[in-house]
Amino acid sequence: MRAIVIDSTNKNVCEVDITADFRDIYPLIGNGCTTFACPVQLENGDAMYADDEGLYNQIEGGFMMRGWSYPIVGNAVLLNVDEEGESIDALSDIEDLKSRIVWISKEDAQRWASYALGQTPKIHII
Repeated sequence: MRAIVIDSTNKNVCEVDITADFRDIYPLIGNGCTTFACPVQLENGDAMYADDEGLYNQIEGGFMMRGWSYPIVGNAVLLNVDEEGESIDALSDIEDLKSRIVWISKEDAQRWASYALGQTPKIHII
């Protein structure tokens, strides 16, 4: 199955072939990812999977798409889904993605993580 990897560490976008097993996504996201989420779905239906705990892990960089108001910290994997919710080939064009991505530095990603984590409301149990 055709997946697209957005590698913020190396500032690269590439196509890879993976099986339909969701466990193939973890090593592509990298950085010890054990839980992923889908924070973004593109217009063509491609889902962008990213490390759900990326703000807590070692941060090497991140990216945004033009027009976004927040970055994805770390790497991401794009796949599409069928009517039953099963993963299928990504539809996105790699050159189009490259033209829309704005890379952010490790330092900017760390600042974003600090900001985002600092906005979590504190819960007081009485």
